[in-house]
Amino acid sequence: MKKLAFIIILIYSTISLQAQQWEKCSSWLNDSSSVQCFAKSENIIIGGTQKDGILITTDNGNNWNKINNGLSYDIQGILSLAVSGDNFLAGTNDGLYISIDSGKIWNHFNTNGLSDVYTTEGAIIVSNNSCFYGINGAIFASTNSGSNWKLSASGFHYSELSCFGFKNDIVFACTNKGLINISKDWGNTWDSLTTLPVSFSTLDTFDSALVASTGKGLYMSNDDGISWSQVKNNLQNIMINSIVYTHNFIFAGTNKGVFYSAKYDDNWKELNEGFEDKKNIISLIANDDYLFASNANYGVYKLDILAVGVEELTTATSNIDIFPNPAGDFITIKLGGINPTIKRGVDETSEIAIYNTLGERVMTVEQTPSSVQQINISALPRGMYFVKIDAGVGRFLKM
Repeated sequence: MKKLAFIIILIYSTISLQAQQWEKCSSWLNDSSSVQCFAKSENIIIGGTQKDGILITTDNGNNWNKINNGLSYDIQGILSLAVSGDNFLAGTNDGLYISIDSGKIWNHFNTNGLSDVYTTEGAIIVSNNSCFYGINGAIFASTNSGSNWKLSASGFHYSELSCFGFKNDIVFACTNKGLINISKDWGNTWDSLTTLPVSFSTLDTFDSALVASTGKGLYMSNDDGISWSQVKNNLQNIMINSIVYTHNFIFAGTNKGVFYSAKYDDNWKELNEGFEDKKNIISLIANDDYLFASNANYGVYKLDILAVGVEELTTATSNIDIFPNPAGDFITIKLGGINPTIKRGVDETSEIAIYNTLGERVMTVEQTPSSVQQINISALPRGMYFVKIDAGVGRFLKM
């Protein structure tokens, strides 16, 4: 997708989720049993807890049900969850479990080193049919959605494998001691890449960069993990436990609550209205309609991401009127502000380009000679978008 320098404008634009409040999922079974991890399959959300095993919701968090058939009775915690094809995977203190029927029955793996020894590790990552699982200083790999596993690497005994990450065909395995291990052949061989003075929570790919959430804010690498720098923003001294990118916003779950931004290196804004007094967000996940947050010992909350107010761009180049805003399947663009005969830098022969908040061009429309033009945006996902016509910039929210 094409990218233009105008994305710099977005950094200085006011993007706000106004007056949004978190709503507690009232049917949550046990507030004292914190959710350690989430996973999703389409709009199905599953949560792994400290005491209640695994729970599932199919109605945006209104009702949650236990799906623990086959899990060991002495499981003290669900450490990680993942979905690969039709299979659900659960890393527990009792080892790895798999369900091939959406959680109705769980089966325990106890072969090829995946024994039932006690563990405090259990990171899982999935890409298509390839899965990686870290336990007791070892990494196991599967090429068939978790149905069979083989030992991929071992020897990480002095640090726990806290998370995995993918970038193209490269697999990253990170530890709570800041060590990054890398495999370029899907787990056949591994090399130690670098060590950072932080513990890793998550590792994600944002545009062409790797972004790690850590105990000291965000770290970013632009050379596939060889060198790293701390991202300069207002989260530098905050423990970040979870990162979610959805609807063109980035959300961070931290020990100070939830923060959001349109750019990793921008200042982040708090989004904590509606939480209990204490805000320690362990995990985040989003579906098409809601963002879900696990607040330690206070249950699970949800937020309707797009039931929001929209502020106007504060930059001087915002000289395109867009309505309705928020929009449904169509927007109407009016050039030159209130007076359609005053273009203020807008060329009638230009094309109309629509970008998401990553700066990716997602739509191009030929501009008509008229100063008012309707555009069909029904194919765009819900989220925030920016319109550029030469020097003119505007924005709208797709509901």
